[in-house]
Amino acid sequence: MLPSTLYDSTPEQLKAVPASPTSTLEMEEASGRRLRLRAAEADELTLGEWDCAVDLLRTAFNGGPNWFSATEVPRDHLLWKLVDYPGPTRIYLSEGDRDADAPLLGFLGTFSRDWLVRGQPRCGTDMVDAALHPDIQGRVLLETFRSLRREIPRWGDPDFCFSFASHPALIRNRGFQGKHDLGRPLDTFVRPLDLLRFVRGERVHRPAHGSSRTRIQIELERRRSTKPALARLVAWQGRILRQRIRRRPLDLDGVAGPTSFDVRTYERFDERIRPFFAEAAEAFDFIQVRTPEFLNWRYVDPRSGQFTIRVAEVDGDMLGYAVLETGRATANLADLLVRPGRADIAHALVRDASILARESGASAIRSWMMRDHPYEALLTDLGFVRVHTSTKPVFHASPRTDPEELAFLQHPDTRVHLMLGDSDHV
Repeated sequence: MLPSTLYDSTPEQLKAVPASPTSTLEMEEASGRRLRLRAAEADELTLGEWDCAVDLLRTAFNGGPNWFSATEVPRDHLLWKLVDYPGPTRIYLSEGDRDADAPLLGFLGTFSRDWLVRGQPRCGTDMVDAALHPDIQGRVLLETFRSLRREIPRWGDPDFCFSFASHPALIRNRGFQGKHDLGRPLDTFVRPLDLLRFVRGERVHRPAHGSSRTRIQIELERRRSTKPALARLVAWQGRILRQRIRRRPLDLDGVAGPTSFDVRTYERFDERIRPFFAEAAEAFDFIQVRTPEFLNWRYVDPRSGQFTIRVAEVDGDMLGYAVLETGRATANLADLLVRPGRADIAHALVRDASILARESGASAIRSWMMRDHPYEALLTDLGFVRVHTSTKPVFHASPRTDPEELAFLQHPDTRVHLMLGDSDHV
């Protein structure tokens, strides 16, 4: 059991958590150029500084991270994510000399997420949109990361730090950084809706223009050749056939509760989500808190993307919900949660999301799911296929928390609920 003295970190309470004062750390490159690592609240940055952050992201990701293509104004997306977040946020900037007319060299956004850890409310710091200019190399690069490792766990007094690592360098060095994997792997599932159109666009990536070593660039370099569409089509047909052969019959009979329910579209989440989440969360040892404030920020604001909220209910009583992101070639099942023991509700919501994805023009639908999650069998029953993923959820305890108190997260029997919407990957 975690110490009972740890505060109840709901979004309203999190806003009152005092942040550490703005700090500045100076480092010096071998060339003599001095760099400053500055920490500031997100709402302290000027619009000009946000524009500089967007320019840096564009340079560091050889044209911008994936979410650049999902928004018309990248700065607005950053403001939504880090200024309008319903909780405290903090920005870390790596800058040149004050007198030098140099671009922003480093950017990192962090915010506090609310979690239930074995039923107890806890606070975890998450890092998003980290970018360093390709010119930052050598000792200064190492010192920047070391400084961030010391500073971030202290900000906001969190219980732990939790993030999703996908870059090969971060995954390779996660042990050196003191980070741990969860007991079960996070899997990616894909269901092709238009197989021919899907395989034709499966490996089409935006051309890279720049010298940054991004994840996509590294993966492309590791591929010696790109298979023709016909070969990929045959390979996917083989995957789907093997999936059907291995699939076990799914028994959805004998569920407790009403078997007749409606699935409706809602514009936003209402107060019913609070008692619903309190009940649904009992099925898991580790789950991010769902509140109306958080979910409406995450899925309703148009700057976040194109999301559709589908709720399963009977006589106004919420039984479960799903959130689907559309507007891309591959739709994303961003969120899915049902009452314990209602596999039939989850099955209906996933099937409903697949139909909506097809109607939106998507060639496939994607979902994250922890290995052996209660919903995993539902995905395979509906034609989802497990594919290779380069994303790993990692965590480490903060100075205020004994690492042994979180060690159970590394046990394979720990019940973890993570979806795409729990990250900034959609």
